[in-house]
Amino acid sequence: MTLILISIVLSGALIICFKVFETFNINSSNAISINYLFASAVGVTVGYEQFRSISIIHSDWFPYTLLFGIMFISTFNLVAYGVKTSGLMVVSIAQKMSLIIPLAFSILYYDESAGWMKILGITLAIIAIYFSSKKTNEQQKQLQWKILLIPAFIFIGSGIVDISIKVSQEHLGTQAPFSIILACIFGSAGMIGIIQKIIQKSVFHWRDIVGGMCLGLLNFSSTFFLMKALSSDTLESSFVFSVNNIGIILFNTMVAGILFKEKISKTNAIGIVLALISIVIIYFANII
Repeated sequence: MTLILISIVLSGALIICFKVFETFNINSSNAISINYLFASAVGVTVGYEQFRSISIIHSDWFPYTLLFGIMFISTFNLVAYGVKTSGLMVVSIAQKMSLIIPLAFSILYYDESAGWMKILGITLAIIAIYFSSKKTNEQQKQLQWKILLIPAFIFIGSGIVDISIKVSQEHLGTQAPFSIILACIFGSAGMIGIIQKIIQKSVFHWRDIVGGMCLGLLNFSSTFFLMKALSSDTLESSFVFSVNNIGIILFNTMVAGILFKEKISKTNAIGIVLALISIVIIYFANII
């Protein structure tokens, strides 16, 4: 349980970083590219002894880390953009409500049971995303229709990332240490980000680099502890994902309201309540 609590705080801090970046005028896109390179370096440092003894490029699992790296950086950029356009609270909920995607994957791929409670929870989750993301009429006039789709894209992307983390832990984790797998995934994402920046001729300021390093440390640590929790013999993955996502929603909702003074409309409040209820239902559906 301690591993999950650590992952909750670190994952919550990840999203909060993007609000802090706005305050210090840090380029989020630049910081994200640096973040993955630094996270990869942390992974290599943590697993240095094993890293030296593994022929990574010739390993069967290496191509999968490249694919997962693309998913990671694409979703992370969406999250950064979503925090700017939709707000910390909406993005946090959309990201964590993606819990239903790895659950659906588990039902189909791992042949887990799908009772009425799971179906009810998934239905409430979809409704919750609509209510928690809905803007007032005045806000809708100020936003382009494409921006309103960002929470939905974050929802899908985060769900795919959760699946990739589970697959990495379940299948790749038996072939190499978690730190090495994450180093390759993050390294792949970082190289994609840097190549993109070179093509765009982007300029990196020192604050982008510092922000990226802070983000990278949180990114590696939160994912590492989540994978460790998923690999526990005493904790089922459905329990880990449910508790982790509930915790992050609560953590970021409190931070958004207290520190960043984000206003919650009645419609958004309904969405938040439905989100929590749906995840609790899904959680109990997996332990009963």
